[in-house]
Amino acid sequence: RKLMQALEQITSGGKSLEEIEGEMLQGTQVDCPITHHFGPDIYIREALMPAGTMVMGHAHRKPSMNVMVAGKMAVLIDGVAQIMEAPMIFTAPAGRKLAYIIEDVVIQNVYATSETDVQKLEDQIVDKSATWQEHKLQADAALLLIAAEEDI
Repeated sequence: RKLMQALEQITSGGKSLEEIEGEMLQGTQVDCPITHHFGPDIYIREALMPAGTMVMGHAHRKPSMNVMVAGKMAVLIDGVAQIMEAPMIFTAPAGRKLAYIIEDVVIQNVYATSETDVQKLEDQIVDKSATWQEHKLQADAALLLIAAEEDI
């Protein structure tokens, strides 16, 4: 039953991922800590996603290798909902993914690169939607206003 509820949550409504993202950005954002690991010609981006949350990634420009270290999630990839449970290694296609986290997930995206600047890596690996960029701009502007008011 829990798995069916998770699948229903991510597939109901017939909305586009952009519409769902806009709605998600209006709510309270859950902290999903990211750890960056670097080795010789390799970059591993590790995310911890807590149970009970809905998460949406930026659009990956190319397929990527992934290691799901722990947890369970219902994920929508290319319009197909599936349950993924650790431990597993898989290649995810380019594009966006939407997931409902059933059990705390630790997942690693693995990239062959010698780049170690996280901002440059983000610029190379993903495309951020106009909806996310607008939300980020508004959030940054709000922080600047708060800082300016404190200095007055």
